[in-house]
Amino acid sequence: MWPFGGSGTDSKESSSTDAMKPISREARVKCWDSRDAFFACLDAEKIASPSSNERGDRCAAQATAYEANCAKRL
Repeated sequence: MWPFGGSGTDSKESSSTDAMKPISREARVKCWDSRDAFFACLDAEKIASPSSNERGDRCAAQATAYEANCAKRL
């Protein structure tokens, strides 16, 4: 078996292939919009760092939306 690919019949291989698919334009726009809303909230609250330690409960809804729409893809 070639070390960089396989037959694609293994479910582990197909799930890793699915994770590598690029996200759609609509998903990118949704991510950017939620990111912009989160950082606008941080600016309005005069919060210098987006870490949850500094902001407490402020901007929690925007942070949740940002994390949901812009989750890291592994």
